[in-house]
Amino acid sequence: MRTNGVEALRWLRKETAPALILLDLMMPHVSGTMVCLELRRDPRWRKVPIIITSAMADHPDVKDLVDHAVAILPKPVDLARLLAVAGDHLAPRTVTS
Repeated sequence: MRTNGVEALRWLRKETAPALILLDLMMPHVSGTMVCLELRRDPRWRKVPIIITSAMADHPDVKDLVDHAVAILPKPVDLARLLAVAGDHLAPRTVTS
């Protein structure tokens, strides 16, 4: 876990891509919005699913991120919903014939 946007970006640039990113938009120094957009500019991070959490999930600026995240969950986050969304993007894919 990283506590601000600068720290998160610094850490991500040094590490291998995580399976999923849970991103709060309200962070000090660099907002979660800027972190999200920065990650989507870098080819290494484009396919990593991002779940955004925000107390302002209905705000128009947050809704502009809908194309960059697999979900935008309002705070307080419903744990069952978070686990369901994460599971959808972490579960192994099976091929049916």
